Amino acid sequence: MFQPMGLSRTEWATDAAPSFVKVIDDPDEEASYKLYPFDDGMGSNLHTTAREFAEWGNLHLNNGRHRGVQIVPKEMIRLATSIQSPAYPNSTFPTNGLFWYVQGEPKAWSELGEAVPAGSYQILGNTGPLLLVIPAYRTVVVRMYNQLYNYGGDRYLDYLREFSNLAAETVRPIDNLMP
Repeated sequence: MFQPMGLSRTEWATDAAPSFVKVIDDPDEEASYKLYPFDDGMGSNLHTTAREFAEWGNLHLNNGRHRGVQIVPKEMIRLATSIQSPAYPNSTFPTNGLFWYVQGEPKAWSELGEAVPAGSYQILGNTGPLLLVIPAYRTVVVRMYNQLYNYGGDRYLDYLREFSNLAAETVRPIDNLMP
């Protein structure tokens, strides 16, 4: 799917390349590459650009279509980005799709804030990149980041909710702007 989308700078790598950004483990120490030597999908070895990350979000926003061409069956996109997690007895638990955090009713332990419309979905990378798709506003939000332990420590969920709320409030349509 990368080739039909023209994603030439997205790759799974086990060796460093000049275009890679080093990961900050500790702000007081020099950053380093965090490449795992295995190609099993367990490490943080997926590298991309902000533009190509946004293209990935746009593919999902458009139900698997890229520039008018169906790249992924829309049923697969809908399955991945709709709630698949069971109804938990504990109502604070978040709702999830397949690899995506999906906004249903706002939940206390969700990564998505209460200002984010239902049906939105978000995915997080190991070193901080974030992709938020808000179908109700036809919006894709990308945040690139490259630091471990980057979500505010004990305020991890608060930080993520604050970011998604800010993004949603920034692009939310304003009613009655024109007479």
